[in-house]
Order: sequence, then C-alpha cells, then structure tokens
Amino acid sequence: MDKLLKGYGFRIQKSVFECRLTRPMRNELSGKLEKLKLQTVRVRIYRLDYSSKKSEIGKGEPDKDSGYAFIV
Repeated sequence: MDKLLKGYGFRIQKSVFECRLTRPMRNELSGKLEKLKLQTVRVRIYRLDYSSKKSEIGKGEPDKDSGYAFIV
C-alpha cells in the first residue's frame, strides 16, 4: 500500500500522504486500494475544499495547482 500511495502523492508523516488528484484519479486510487482487500489497516480520504478561505505564510511561489486535493 505504501508504494501505491507514493505513486499518487508524497508522505507527510509515517501514515499520512498528500495527493493532488482529479476525481478520476481519486476513483482510480480507491479502486486499487479496494483490490488490496485491506484487513488490518483503514484508509481515509479527505477532500480539501478550495472554496474555503485560506491563509498563507511566507513569500514562496503561489500555489498554481488547480482542481481537487485529497489527503490520504
């Protein structure tokens, strides 16, 4: 599962991945996870809502990603 999730995003913490996915990519990932028939772990996918107000700290480049982001 670790290798699968790394193919869609990057590790934030030991068991947390950030994946920027379109809806079709999310569905594809969900299907692959279901095929693993996980017995001892649970995967939760949270959709981040881009319509909510965000705050930014720092002077780095603005985020140019569009679409949906999911935390896995």
